[in-house]
Amino acid sequence: MARRLSSRDIRTATNAPSVFGINPGLIVARPARESCCLCYALVPHGFYALVAKNGAEIDEPGSNSPVWSSGFHFVDCFSKVTHLVTRQFIVFDTPVQGCKTSDDVNVIINSSVVFRVMGDDRKGEDPKLVPKFVHDVTAAGLQQQLQDALSQEMRTLARSMKHTEVYACRSGLAAAQAQPVVAAMDRGSEEGEAVLKGEKMPLPPLVGAAKAIGGGDEDSDSEIGEAREPDEFDFVGFKGIDVTIEMKNKLNEQFKPQGVEIVDVIIQDITLPQEISVQMTNRSMVKSLQAFEKMTQQHQIQAIKLKNELDMETLNNQEDAEKFKAEKGKSNQVYKDQYDEQKEIRAREYNSYKKTTQVEQQKIAADMKEVTLRLRLEREQALQQLALEAEEQAVKITAEAAAKIQEMEAETELQVAQMNGEAQKALAAAELASNKHLAKKREFELTDKQLDIYNKLSMNPDLVVTASEDEKTNLMMMADSVLKSEQGKEGDGAMLANLNMLRLASNAYGLSSSVYIPSNDAAGAESAGAGGEAWGPYRR
Repeated sequence: MARRLSSRDIRTATNAPSVFGINPGLIVARPARESCCLCYALVPHGFYALVAKNGAEIDEPGSNSPVWSSGFHFVDCFSKVTHLVTRQFIVFDTPVQGCKTSDDVNVIINSSVVFRVMGDDRKGEDPKLVPKFVHDVTAAGLQQQLQDALSQEMRTLARSMKHTEVYACRSGLAAAQAQPVVAAMDRGSEEGEAVLKGEKMPLPPLVGAAKAIGGGDEDSDSEIGEAREPDEFDFVGFKGIDVTIEMKNKLNEQFKPQGVEIVDVIIQDITLPQEISVQMTNRSMVKSLQAFEKMTQQHQIQAIKLKNELDMETLNNQEDAEKFKAEKGKSNQVYKDQYDEQKEIRAREYNSYKKTTQVEQQKIAADMKEVTLRLRLEREQALQQLALEAEEQAVKITAEAAAKIQEMEAETELQVAQMNGEAQKALAAAELASNKHLAKKREFELTDKQLDIYNKLSMNPDLVVTASEDEKTNLMMMADSVLKSEQGKEGDGAMLANLNMLRLASNAYGLSSSVYIPSNDAAGAESAGAGGEAWGPYRR
């Protein structure tokens, strides 16, 4: 950002980038000749270059443009680069003091303008604007013109507004379009008179929040907002377009014919007198305090509503728990009856199968004995017959008898092994069937023990059942149970239960919970009841 626009002599054209980088306000540089014997010219990138021969500017060969392109050019020893004009954007800062608003308040407007020198033929601009700027406008002349033009525009803008509206002129905010005072008087229209008088245009009413957070229908008591007329601060936010756009267009009408394009006009800051700034700050603080109070009311309404919903939900959960407990008892009895019935059926089937298996086993054993006896008798008979015939054919019959005996023994052993295998299969099948029934029996015994445990728990008068996982809710129900059991008695358990109930009630109504409650390491454990659970007050 530059406060001053300038031009200067530099040693060579190749030093131009570093020189322009150090001096942000430098626009035109005049490089000296490097040597009289050099027959070339170097034009650095990012600059408009003017080349002169014997003091007279010449056009670039092959074109009618007085601006030479960047790069290496062959020239005679009488030619040189005379001027380098930057192509980059330049930010010129010029604060304007003593600007009076429509209500005669002096303000200081710190403004900046972003511009560049025109002459780029690639953008369709006339290259002849560059020598016109160098010789006619000059950097100092441009600085003076920009200061005068911006001062006039800023004073005109400030005069068309009140001091409460000038902050809306900063760049990037929606603000009023600048209206020249003289032009408004010449028009004589109603709009011009309204601008001079500082009157506000009609604006739609502002609608506040219709309901609180989590509200019900339109008729709910939680409605806290309603339509209202916009105040002075709201009016500023509704005004027209950004004033810098209008200023930029007006400045371009003045400076484009001179070869300068205004890219942007920036209003950085606006300074009011100290006492007026303090007053506006106080007004903003009051408005913020009102908004805070409104939000506090909304929060309180929401907290009360949520507490009522929590109480209703707790009551519904208790009713559902009791209903579920009753239905569960009925369903358990039905399941138990069904189980007893199935148990009797399975017992009868098991006894029947066991008797059938025993009968089959006995039958197989009797058959095996009968076959064995029969085979033994046949063997003895054959042996006797062979013994009688052995006298006649000793050698032949002895061999045949031995072979026959071996064959019959093998057949007998095979049949015995087959019978034993069938008996083992029957026993294995019987054991497999009995294992399934034994597993059912063990499962029934386990379920029966669980039901006995549930029955003993339900008969315990000090047992507290809750479906909530909230620590405060469970603590409240525990305290209520202790109070019922200690009703009409004076003891440490009843006193601690009362203290816990009071603390939970104070928390529910938004009171402070930083109250010291003594520990009940000894007395609280004794008054916890027959359920076997020790409890104590909640500690913060």
